[in-house]
Amino acid sequence: MTFMDLSFWIFLPAAALLYYAVPARWQNAALLLASWAFYAFTTPAWLPLLIAASAAVWAVGLRLGKSSGAARKGWMAAGAAATLGALVLLRFASAAVQRFTLALPLGLSFFTLQALGYLIDVYRGKYAAERSFVRAALFVGYFGCVLSGPIERGDNLLVQLEAPRRFDANRAAHSLVTIAFGYLYKVAAADLLAIYANAVFGDVRSYTGLALTAGALAYGFQLYFDFAGYSLMALGVSELLGIRVNKNFDTPYFARSIKEFWGRWHMSLSSWLRDYVYIPLGGNRKGRARKCVNLLATFAVSGLWHGTGLTYFVWGLLHGAYQCAETLLPRRKGPGKRRAADALGWAATFLLVQLAWVFFRAQSVSDALYLLAAQFQNASLAGLFDAVFAAYNESFQTALLVYAALAFTLAACAACILCDFWRRFKAPGGDLAGAAMALPRARRWILYYLLAGMVFAGYLLNNGYFATAANTLYQNF
Repeated sequence: MTFMDLSFWIFLPAAALLYYAVPARWQNAALLLASWAFYAFTTPAWLPLLIAASAAVWAVGLRLGKSSGAARKGWMAAGAAATLGALVLLRFASAAVQRFTLALPLGLSFFTLQALGYLIDVYRGKYAAERSFVRAALFVGYFGCVLSGPIERGDNLLVQLEAPRRFDANRAAHSLVTIAFGYLYKVAAADLLAIYANAVFGDVRSYTGLALTAGALAYGFQLYFDFAGYSLMALGVSELLGIRVNKNFDTPYFARSIKEFWGRWHMSLSSWLRDYVYIPLGGNRKGRARKCVNLLATFAVSGLWHGTGLTYFVWGLLHGAYQCAETLLPRRKGPGKRRAADALGWAATFLLVQLAWVFFRAQSVSDALYLLAAQFQNASLAGLFDAVFAAYNESFQTALLVYAALAFTLAACAACILCDFWRRFKAPGGDLAGAAMALPRARRWILYYLLAGMVFAGYLLNNGYFATAANTLYQNF
């Protein structure tokens, strides 16, 4: 089960009803059972592993709290080896696993980083080890974060689990509007862009010219809208349950530098890598050359976390190199040149990010290099139109439906970009739902009906599924 399954809308109200109906002291247990049920619906064979891993993290955390000296270091090493070992082993065995019907554990990468971060924080004395198994297991296995983050910290989520949560109608309404905006990004934009992106990257060498450029941009925006939509859903689902998780996505395509991009894209992963990889390596404390080495190492880890293929490694190194280059650029001086510098910085950041996405999505480095070179060969608008029409015709079969799907996809992308502009510049704190709910009643309800209509139209154009593959892209990493 994922947020994109229709069955989720049976599960979520039932879980929320149970959660708020039980006495406050049983809320965490109810939410933990709901999280395990959510996990079991998708990969039931791995549920015992999740429970055993949660128990191991809890037990190691307690030992860290009670031990000292060499024993403490030994327990930390054992905890790190167990959490990272499972991730590395299963990741590198994924090619072999594909021969079987057994799926890899749901959210394995996110579980690993959340559990490892918790153990490191306890080891460092940032906070005490969690004594309750229920709270510890819920922290690492909470269904609102296990799919694709955010990667939570104990000083945010664990603290909230210590206090009872009560149902609030206004908060519930805000959460549902947030989820609805998430579906707009995912269903109406990302999933329909995937049709062309998958066609191009599925057989890159069959295309040339603008068809390749459009394919790269289609994937760049597909991933953007997909992750934006999931992140809004994660915020909304948790808010419905009275839990505040950290923002994980904040209009990164408006960033004016690569550093700012990573402060807005997958924010919880960026902060995790900064605190547990970059700073322990020395950060920027040992000179510019060492800083660049640390940046390259940190982004190489980021690439390998996303996948074991060489393409992910190259993608990570590219972003590390981008940030190294930014440290060598002169700083802007004077307010008079700020606006032009911002525009130039935005354009350069957008193009560099899109270039790196080509390696992230391509099936091989050679395919990525072919796309980057061949997009300048035989470039014509006619060739682009033919390629796009052929890709969508595979799904919709008739010319009328193809044109309708293309028109709707462009309209949905424009609507999502407008929403992002609203979040970035008009909505206080980027609160899209709050800004919508603050509109006068007539305009508010017009917006709600437009939102519902676009989501439903996207649902129909996806052949009656909320998602073509019933998942989100970051769920695969």
